[in-house]
Amino acid sequence: MKFLVALFLLVCTPSLMANEVLKWNSLLLQAIKINKTPPPIAARNLAILHTAIFDTTNSLSSQYQPYQVKISPQGKIFSSVAIAQSAAYVLEKIYPQQALTWESELAKAKALYPSGPLLNASLELGLEIAKVIWTSRSNDLNKSKLNEDYDSVGFTDIGIWIPTPPKFEPGLLPYWGLVKPFGLQSGSQFRQSGPPAFSSKRYAKDYNEVLKFGLKDLSSRTDEETLIAKFWADGGGTVTPPGHWNVIAQGISSNKKLSLLETSRLFALLNIALADAGISAWDMKYTYNCWRPITAISEGSADENPNTEVHNNWEPLLTTPPFPDYVSGHSTFSSAAATILENFFESDKMHFTTHSDDLPGVSRTFTRFSQAAYEAGRSRIFGGIHFEFANRDGARAGRMVGDYVYSHLLLKLN
Repeated sequence: MKFLVALFLLVCTPSLMANEVLKWNSLLLQAIKINKTPPPIAARNLAILHTAIFDTTNSLSSQYQPYQVKISPQGKIFSSVAIAQSAAYVLEKIYPQQALTWESELAKAKALYPSGPLLNASLELGLEIAKVIWTSRSNDLNKSKLNEDYDSVGFTDIGIWIPTPPKFEPGLLPYWGLVKPFGLQSGSQFRQSGPPAFSSKRYAKDYNEVLKFGLKDLSSRTDEETLIAKFWADGGGTVTPPGHWNVIAQGISSNKKLSLLETSRLFALLNIALADAGISAWDMKYTYNCWRPITAISEGSADENPNTEVHNNWEPLLTTPPFPDYVSGHSTFSSAAATILENFFESDKMHFTTHSDDLPGVSRTFTRFSQAAYEAGRSRIFGGIHFEFANRDGARAGRMVGDYVYSHLLLKLN
């Protein structure tokens, strides 16, 4: 639904550049780390923030189709205040336990300007947009099934996911694939065909690869492959895989000196795609319910494949996350993000360096977005927690998500 609100003209003050978008992005990433937010929910939270910021910023000139809210200001507005109000409102809804942080940041923005009609109009603009965005997403986490433990029926079947060591936790967010996407028509829109038959040569090849390269000790991995596995781990207490791509986008947008509007559009597209990549990946995880390597390798004699062997004491390099193998969330997130960045900058070629929450002080440099996405996906095989077919199909789905979002949302107006 689009809203037409007669307000004052949104203007960018000299002190406000694109870094206003990056500031709120960084604040949310910090909250994701503090609260150990799971990747699909982290992506959803980032999408809420950045669609609100985009629709606020886009009111400056209405150069692009809005995500949801159309504003027609008629006079001056302090853009930093409008953005701060919009961001603070949705973040207080998402992380109410950190309300003091959001209120403090809003107060800092307001303190830069005199009280009066202009300040009030700026606050009204940001609040109006934020309320519409939040209302459309406020029930994402309230649906009764989203937080239920995964039904254990069928867990004895060959090839079906079961809780894995060391904690044997129930499946995380088993119904997340039913959450309303931000841009896709449904969570199943780009559902892939599923894992290969366990008796197939393809399955045996991918089985033996992770068996060989994903082993915790005495693996065939190189030192660099071990580093890659840990570099992209992005587990609990980090910015998560979606957040990692936001950090990458921060550096590139700063180096490119994008305008406020272009920065807000980039981060809205990026996080819409990341949120829908999470929904798409989780749709496939709990549609196919494919076992993880740690389970498969200990049950190799039961897969009816003569080319797989049982290794009862096999342990992966990384701790296996508590949800099914197919598809890889890392691969889906990363390919969706790389596709958005490639489309936005009109080239896959981009020289950039990124860091890791898991390996402080370590950085990796890339010359293509697809190169980083490929490495992130392969890291899960080196970590021993995914089969290559889960990586490959996740990457394919992620590219489809990214292309769809970029070609259908926030388009340039004639």
